[in-house]
Amino acid sequence: MKTILKLVVITLLIGCSSLSKEDCANQNWFKLGSSDAMSGETKPKAAEYRRDCSEHDIQIKSVEYLKGFENGLKKHCTYHNGLYRGESGDDPHSLCEEANPEYKKGYLEGFRDFKRQESIAELREELIEDNGGKVCSTSSECMYEGSCSFGKCERSESECSIDSDCEYEGSCDSVSASTDYMDTVSIDICKP
Repeated sequence: MKTILKLVVITLLIGCSSLSKEDCANQNWFKLGSSDAMSGETKPKAAEYRRDCSEHDIQIKSVEYLKGFENGLKKHCTYHNGLYRGESGDDPHSLCEEANPEYKKGYLEGFRDFKRQESIAELREELIEDNGGKVCSTSSECMYEGSCSFGKCERSESECSIDSDCEYEGSCDSVSASTDYMDTVSIDICKP
């Protein structure tokens, strides 16, 4: 009953939907509430439906809708859905923690994995940027333009007329670092 009271308060604060006159007249309000919650809605839509149906002079069955929404929350707010929401980096579902404590466990595990993957991606980009910005798999991908000075390439002493005549192969070296989660990130980067 405590959850239903919270849901009633939340319904007073919400936005926009659209139900036809037929939808309003023939609606199974418990089923609609359950369906809304099971689809991941974080707030019941009773106020929206009430507004839509009042345009057709039809009153909705708010209590049935909210009971359905609460029923749907129990089915939606699972460990697995919490895990999925956390792994997606979304905020936690505002009503699920009360509906099922297992949801929070799943969400925290998923969000921790999301942050870990985010940390790996950020460290990878940092390693690339801090080490010249060119990822490679072999040294032959690491070609650099040398410097031609007074008709000779500075690195090889070969004859040249412009800098591009002094192209040389660098090396493809591995660089690595660890994230705050103790994951090691390694990447091969071209070095001159």
